[in-house]
Amino acid sequence: MKYRTEVFIEEGTKRNALRLPDLRFIVADDWIDKLGDKAFISWLKIYSWANRSSVNSEINPWNQATVPRSLKNIMKELKVGNDTFYNKILKPLWNFGLIDLEEYEGSNKNGTNAINIIVFQFPQNKPELLFKPLEKVRDYNKDYQSNARKFAKKGGRPKKTISNVNPDVEREKNNITEIEIEKTKLPIQLKQTMIKNKQKINNKKLELKQIIEIYENNKENLSLNEINNILKRSFDMEIKSNFYNYLQKSILNRIAELESNINQSQQETGHKHKEVIPDWLDIDKKHENKPKEYTDEEKEEVKETDRILDQFIKKKSTIEEGGF
Repeated sequence: MKYRTEVFIEEGTKRNALRLPDLRFIVADDWIDKLGDKAFISWLKIYSWANRSSVNSEINPWNQATVPRSLKNIMKELKVGNDTFYNKILKPLWNFGLIDLEEYEGSNKNGTNAINIIVFQFPQNKPELLFKPLEKVRDYNKDYQSNARKFAKKGGRPKKTISNVNPDVEREKNNITEIEIEKTKLPIQLKQTMIKNKQKINNKKLELKQIIEIYENNKENLSLNEINNILKRSFDMEIKSNFYNYLQKSILNRIAELESNINQSQQETGHKHKEVIPDWLDIDKKHENKPKEYTDEEKEEVKETDRILDQFIKKKSTIEEGGF
């Protein structure tokens, strides 16, 4: 079988004419079901946003390319919230090897290095998998902070990739200090909480950039007090699993809880709305007290009824006067 690994694009080709990944029937039969609709469509969009302008003879940019956008920017472009982006899009694509995550040194923003997506045309960056069912090769919840295998090929100037760094060694050398916390652009309230719990943060092997990332990614969905309270409670808890993952889940659970409360409140308010009366019915009600207009036939019937009633009253009065 043949598959497209090289694509030659004439200079000046418009974006509308550029190709998306080379897809086969197995995508409809298997890939979409495993990834989910949102993740699959997002993969195609992310693939179209990659930067392929740099020339590197060792890497085909149509098989592997970096998306020069922050995760927050990509989330905004996809028009999804934090929960959907991380759980329904980023994790499935990473788990099935359609993307890698790469950290760039020297791109320090708010105290943390930027993370970009490396997007692949083929699962695990292997063209031979184009015709095969998708295989889950890693678990984001367990492997993201470990040495989980990566699929991006190295070419040109090497970059620091998340999976190539041993987190434990880095943390031992770089425990968070009060000065480092003060240098960040975090709100004063969060800085105070972190300084007060600095030793607990280091004991839990939590990195400064991870806390900053949590704040930046969730500040639009949760208030500063909400995020600060979650951090305070979490620092006092004994967590055996990955503490960063625990924090992320705590944040997402709180967001889901608030959204559920809002939906429930809206439903309850909806049942209490005043009944809307149609204009035609309202008009009829306004005319309810107006005197009724009788037809000539109805008027004659009323007169006849009145005549019979008068006769009955007179007859009754005569009987009572006669003493019967």
